[in-house]
Amino acid sequence: DSLFATGEDRSGVSADLNPGRYWARVYAGNSVGYGPPSLFTGTALASPLVAVAWDEAVTPSSDVVLNVLVGYHFSYTVKAFDADVTDTVQLDVGATTGLPQRASVSAGVVSGINGGDANVIARNFTMLADVTQAGTFFETCYSATNANKDPLGIPLTIHRCIIISVELPIMRWFNSTTEG
Repeated sequence: DSLFATGEDRSGVSADLNPGRYWARVYAGNSVGYGPPSLFTGTALASPLVAVAWDEAVTPSSDVVLNVLVGYHFSYTVKAFDADVTDTVQLDVGATTGLPQRASVSAGVVSGINGGDANVIARNFTMLADVTQAGTFFETCYSATNANKDPLGIPLTIHRCIIISVELPIMRWFNSTTEG
């Protein structure tokens, strides 16, 4: 396949390519004419726009209610990734819902998959509910955004809201093994 760019363009965009190694044959022209072709090697990362996604194996689903017991530590992880290795991902707590009292979300831990350096991010939600929160529901929302850069496209954002219910511990009687 051929792609032509004039000296003013200095670059060109080809049709979709498969990931791999490509060669460019460059002809340089001047007022006398074209010189001999030169062969330049290059590597192309050809990837389509890939939307950021939740890691469903780790991130709680938005269609279930998570139960938190008063006085017990509770935690879950929210993790987002982008299969495009050139992207970075940002994960934020929604400003409109915020966090319940006695809850926190860790700073993002950035890692990579499929050869990327920063295309995965995880944050941990932790909470130690007290008795004043018993019987209440809290919604905490998150947004994950990838960093698509022009000409690849605009940044893409996804949202997930997780609902937790604070409950009192259930008191149970156990048979005593000793007299008294």
